[in-house]
Amino acid sequence: MARDGRKTNTTTKGRKLEVYVEQLFKDLGKWFVKRNVYYSFRSVLRDRVVRRVQVDVQYYDLYGKTIVECKHYDVWRVSAQAVEDFDDTVRLVKPSNALLITNSSLTREAQGLAEEYGIQVYDGEGLKMLDQERQGLRGIRKTLEEQLKDVDLRRYPREHYSIKRYVLV
Repeated sequence: MARDGRKTNTTTKGRKLEVYVEQLFKDLGKWFVKRNVYYSFRSVLRDRVVRRVQVDVQYYDLYGKTIVECKHYDVWRVSAQAVEDFDDTVRLVKPSNALLITNSSLTREAQGLAEEYGIQVYDGEGLKMLDQERQGLRGIRKTLEEQLKDVDLRRYPREHYSIKRYVLV
């Protein structure tokens, strides 16, 4: 439930997780951390957009560009279809590293696909470990669930970043 007594919907919870992950990587010292990055792939021959993809969080470190897909589920686990959809985005954007972060867990098939595609996975336990690393650096003493509840989306506008790429089609 939200602070005013209303239920929070899954979209709001997902946005809160994205904001939380964005702040987590900023606190861990990553560079140029951005949330809601849209890639438009324009055809050079036809002069129109042929494909658009959205990346939840993107950052740079010593290894290059990393893209992150965030999945927030209360009851369900991340499916193999969600991993395949993220792999499509990875193939288009071509980052150095790809992360799938969820507060829950993955199905066995999804875990196998993530390993096959080279996508690094942080499930609920892995996310808590990342959070403990940050807490050691920042001195935060709250659980992951408390931090997600404390995210005030009014402080984080729905801004997005657009990047155009050109392809021969």
